[in-house]
Amino acid sequence: MLCLVQIITFAQNNQVLYLNGAVYNDISHLQKNGYLFELNPTKLPYKTGEVSAAMSKIKVDALSKLEKF
Repeated sequence: MLCLVQIITFAQNNQVLYLNGAVYNDISHLQKNGYLFELNPTKLPYKTGEVSAAMSKIKVDALSKLEKF
């Protein structure tokens, strides 16, 4: 059972975010404001695990009200 959970988690982290997704606009906005530099803008498409890891490093207190929304 644990092996199955690990496989599912690994698969979810490796899902590709398609380039036509609106999430890339949000990522670009955050990068322009000094966040998510871990994500290389020339290595597209991103995987969900990469975006999740980069977002976990953002200090929420440093974001503006608009960015928190």
